Amino acid sequence: MTSQDGSDTQEAISETLVDLHDEEQAIVDQLTRGSSQRHIISIVGMPGIGKTTLARTAYNNQNVMLHFHRRAWCYVSQVYEKRELLLGILRDIHGLTDQICQMSEEDLESKLRQCLLKNKYLIVIDDIWDAGAWNDLKSSFPEDINGSRILITSRLRDVALEIEPNGDPHSLRPFSDDESWKLLEGKVFQGEGCPQELLLAGKEIAQKCRGLPLAVVAISGLLRRTEKSKELWEQIAESLSSEIMKDPEAQCLEILELSYKHLPEHLKSCFLYLGVFLEDRDIPVSKLIRLWLAEGFIEKTESKRLEDIAEAYLEDLIHRSLVIISKSRSNAKVKACRLHDLILDFCRSKAEDENFLQLVTRCDKPYSSFPGSDYGFEFDFYHHLDPVAYKA
Repeated sequence: MTSQDGSDTQEAISETLVDLHDEEQAIVDQLTRGSSQRHIISIVGMPGIGKTTLARTAYNNQNVMLHFHRRAWCYVSQVYEKRELLLGILRDIHGLTDQICQMSEEDLESKLRQCLLKNKYLIVIDDIWDAGAWNDLKSSFPEDINGSRILITSRLRDVALEIEPNGDPHSLRPFSDDESWKLLEGKVFQGEGCPQELLLAGKEIAQKCRGLPLAVVAISGLLRRTEKSKELWEQIAESLSSEIMKDPEAQCLEILELSYKHLPEHLKSCFLYLGVFLEDRDIPVSKLIRLWLAEGFIEKTESKRLEDIAEAYLEDLIHRSLVIISKSRSNAKVKACRLHDLILDFCRSKAEDENFLQLVTRCDKPYSSFPGSDYGFEFDFYHHLDPVAYKA
């Protein structure tokens, strides 16, 4: 079963030796130390940031392998079959026979529970989208108070907290510029080292990936298949995110598309509207909420203020790892947010495809035209101006 959260891309990331020892050790410690109660550990983060890679690295850590009697890995993703998940776990725990393959779901549950009883086990549930998958499986995981662990990965922090309300999901940090460059250089040159004339442009490309391993892998695939010239690399550095999206072999679009399709309808408009803001700029939440309200994106209820509902919408997008918190208030509420450049490009592309908005430059028209024009907003994406200017 293949994860739709980019696990194939993430496996490619692990082919190069980017040292993420601090992240790995944090997960290994949670797996091998602490309470003897069965414990659920979660790794959360935006699409392509390396959740599967980190989970796989910890899963294969020597100390972890020696610590557990039984280990199993299963991919869940957005669409799954309970029977296939049970068979996948049994394959790792026990091995499959014709008899097991012909069992009913109920018998498979009993068989799995029997195989795990009295054993200290580690089960990885990769790319989980809702608590339903956990609810389908948890009765098969016995609690023998022997330090067994469940490790889940998800884009959705809320799902991790629903599965383990008392947990503290591990938010995976972005790569540093040095880590991004090491990954890019390794993928493009396969250990041969970058020629001096490409070094400056190459490091700029790595820096512009903004710490997202998926972006690094995608652009590495493009660079590996094109002419290795200084001029071309400088051009790619100028339009990095759009080049990734144009590359038909890159998985970014597919992965981000999956996240978008999973959004409730009321969040899709709010998400697409974020495409009107400039790259690398903080988006003031107070302004964003006013704009959402003006556009009529917020569904009114009798019990809550529209502003509170809008804040909840933003929190939902943050928990889905599509929006990043850039500034917080003293009361822990979000003061400003932003999009990763790659997600912003996807957002704009999707908005145009769905005729939600059209991006034009000041040289095309005096001002851009958007669904919010009736409210007196003007937008300009290609000048260093505020994303939204109010007409007098």
